[in-house]
Amino acid sequence: MTGIAGIDELLEEAWPRSHPEDNDIWLQALLIRVAARAGHRVVLHGTFGDLANWSPKQYIAHLMRAGQWRKAWCESRAASQHHNMLRDRVARGLWLENFGVAFVPPAPQAVGEVAAAQRPGCVAWLDQPRFPAIHWLPCGPHFGRTRASRRLAPVQQAHLKALRFLTFGRTGLARVAGRHGVDTRDPWDDRRVVEFFLRLPLQYPVRDGWTKHLVRATFADDLSDTVRWRIGKEHLGWHLKARVMQQTQDQCQAYLDNPAASCWRFLDRGIARKRYASALSGGRFLPGDELLTIMVRSKTCIPDDRRQTNQKYQFMANGCRGN
Repeated sequence: MTGIAGIDELLEEAWPRSHPEDNDIWLQALLIRVAARAGHRVVLHGTFGDLANWSPKQYIAHLMRAGQWRKAWCESRAASQHHNMLRDRVARGLWLENFGVAFVPPAPQAVGEVAAAQRPGCVAWLDQPRFPAIHWLPCGPHFGRTRASRRLAPVQQAHLKALRFLTFGRTGLARVAGRHGVDTRDPWDDRRVVEFFLRLPLQYPVRDGWTKHLVRATFADDLSDTVRWRIGKEHLGWHLKARVMQQTQDQCQAYLDNPAASCWRFLDRGIARKRYASALSGGRFLPGDELLTIMVRSKTCIPDDRRQTNQKYQFMANGCRGN
């Protein structure tokens, strides 16, 4: 990618507005920026491919419900090796987790999740209990109870629910593209394409632990195996976010070390510091994205002298929701 000056331009594209959707589409934003600078009027991207090729994270539970026990075990082993979101998980643990989703009633599930969250070493929630519920960040133990109360939905119904993010994505891309006078097009954002994948049996979008299995197999004549069967999720967008986190370490660390900073009305400071340290040491950067977004948003909307009103609290909540 040419035309990107450095870290200042990355920050200029994300932080001044500190919008959760904008912060999640840095890569697309930079492509749009470069295209506009080069005089292009239309940018072709593939952002919505993940949504069109969506498959449920707990897909093994559906196999169990169908009585395909041997296949469920084989998929548990394969998912622990290949699946983007489940890789490095213990196969036996995946099998048991999906068994619980498939057959354990919602109430016992909720008790189990709340109990598990109290065990030492478990991932703690980032937000304070009083922080407004927002769609892109789990909110304390309430999230566990809400998630556990949902029964295993049919695959197509769950896919339809996931597709609601098409609306958010279109809105975010249109907003970013509009700032640069560029139009965007995505071949995956086509009703015929989406309906085709929506009707596929579960074995096509995910198989042998691989997500997007049908697309990977289809491009055998065009892409090498090292591209199609690549393990890992560390794409270019992740590296951009990682670079921002690493090169703004002093600024963020100073904010984390300030007990009077405004964001600690909304975040658990101890947990935030641990997550940030983990991200800088090579962990996943999603918690860091959440942290940076809320830090900047709270600092922008609410002064550190604590002179805030209910209207300002609501403004921050609305901004984080994307309203």
